[in-house]
Amino acid sequence: MVTIAGLIKDADGIQMSRSFEQMISDLPKGRYRVIIEPQTEMASIPQRRLLFMWFNYLAARTGSTKKQVHDHYCRLFLDESMESTKEMTSLQLTQFMHQIQADALVEFGIKLPEPADGDSYHYFIHEYKDR
Repeated sequence: MVTIAGLIKDADGIQMSRSFEQMISDLPKGRYRVIIEPQTEMASIPQRRLLFMWFNYLAARTGSTKKQVHDHYCRLFLDESMESTKEMTSLQLTQFMHQIQADALVEFGIKLPEPADGDSYHYFIHEYKDR
């Protein structure tokens, strides 16, 4: 049996999704361990969309397919424990995307657009959002 409670610690104090005492009293007799670990957020849909727009952009600029670009970067930067981008947290995907940006610039001389690029980023989004 797994019992989960949400816990948030911030400047206003600690908030729990349910009473710790109540959660413990609801458990049947036995031995238990309590694990407290940071909650991670899965990568957002806009973050994933940008990644795949980058793959399309790189494919168009290098003569590859989007799948070839995706597979290349997965082989290059992911280890055996993370074979795909599907289950990445937001932080993991951000790190992966930074690696891709650096590689694309060094290997192909291609600067991948990001939100800080202003008008050129908006043009890129308009151009690649439906591909």
